[in-house]
Amino acid sequence: MSGKLQAGLSNSGYKREEYNEDPSSKELNAYVQNLLKQMQDRFEDMSGNIVGRIDEMRKRIDDIEKSVSDLMNDLGVDDVDLHANARNVKI
Repeated sequence: MSGKLQAGLSNSGYKREEYNEDPSSKELNAYVQNLLKQMQDRFEDMSGNIVGRIDEMRKRIDDIEKSVSDLMNDLGVDDVDLHANARNVKI
């Protein structure tokens, strides 16, 4: 408790013990703190899972790009040819 609040309480004639939290407030505070901790833990778990999935997806995309590049090389197709053909394609 701050010094000003303590001084104000002592000057007002109230005893400090009268301003302690009642048990239901303490229980509510503990419940809310526990709930927030659980939510934070779940958020961290979910964030970790999302980052893991993004990394996995990035690796898959890299593998696909490499496979496509290998196939293009096997067929003798250059990136320049693909870009030229893509401009000529009409939808």
